[in-house]
Amino acid sequence: MCITVNHAKLSGTKILSIPVENGKHFIAYSNKAQNLSGKPNAMILPIPGETKQEWFYDTTKYKNFMEEITEKCDYGTYLGVLFRSLSSKSAKFDQFELGMYTVGLSKDFGGVEEFINSLPENKKPEISESLKSFFKEKCAGWSFVVCVFDTEKTIDAQPIAFEYTPFNYDLIYFPTVDSHDGGAPNLKELVEADHTFIYEHTGPTGENKLMQEFVTLKAEVPEFLNKRKYRAKSLRGKYVNGDTYINISNINDINFSDEPHFERSYPTPFVSENA
Repeated sequence: MCITVNHAKLSGTKILSIPVENGKHFIAYSNKAQNLSGKPNAMILPIPGETKQEWFYDTTKYKNFMEEITEKCDYGTYLGVLFRSLSSKSAKFDQFELGMYTVGLSKDFGGVEEFINSLPENKKPEISESLKSFFKEKCAGWSFVVCVFDTEKTIDAQPIAFEYTPFNYDLIYFPTVDSHDGGAPNLKELVEADHTFIYEHTGPTGENKLMQEFVTLKAEVPEFLNKRKYRAKSLRGKYVNGDTYINISNINDINFSDEPHFERSYPTPFVSENA
C-alpha cells in the first residue's frame, strides 16, 4: 500500500513507526513489489517533516528485522480504524542506492522532479500530471522519499529506514494512502489493505505481568531499536483511502493490554509551516 508512478502490485506492507530519544521519529517501510507497467517505476513516500540523507540507515545487515519483531511481540488483527476528514528554498535532492532501489530524497516536490529528470532515460519514470498536482496540493511543505525500481519480478524489498523531524511530534505516522496505477489517489474510494503496523506501547503495564518483557532482537539492528515494548497489528480488508496515525498521548494513558486508537484520514493533521 503506497503511491507508485506507474502500475504496480504491492503487498505485505510492514511499517514500523516510533518516536526516538533524540526528538525525532523513526520509520521503517517494506513491502513486496512487482512492476507491472513495463516501464521504469517509482514508489513515492511523502514525509510530514524534514529528513536528511545522513538520517537514513543501511538495513543490509538486518533486512528481516520487522518480521522478527512481529514474531516476538504481541500480535493480532486490528479492525477498528476510525475514518474522519480534517480541515485542512530552492529545489534540490540527494541520491543513493539501497538494495533494489535508487533512492532520491527531497525537501519538496520540486526536488522530486529534479531527481527524476536527472536519471538516465532507461531508469527515468514518468509522473502523471494528476499525481504531480496531488502532491503539490496535499503535501505542500513535506519531504519526499522516492524509490525507483524497474524489475518485473516480485521482490521482497530492502526496508527503507530513516529518522525525520516531524511537524507534529505527538502523532505517529504510518503512510498508507494508496494509488498503484500512476494516477492521483482517489480519497473517496475503498482500497484493499494489506498492512502490518509496528509501534511501541509505552503505557503502564497494569496487572498483566506477561506484558512486561521488552523485545530483544537477534538481528544486528542499531541499539535504539532493541529492548522496546513493540506491538504489531495487521489491517486486512477494504478501507477508505488515507494515511494512518496514532496519538502518543493516547498510548501513554492506556494500559499495555489495551489497544491504542488508530485513526485513518485524508487530509491528514500533519501541517507544515511552509504549506
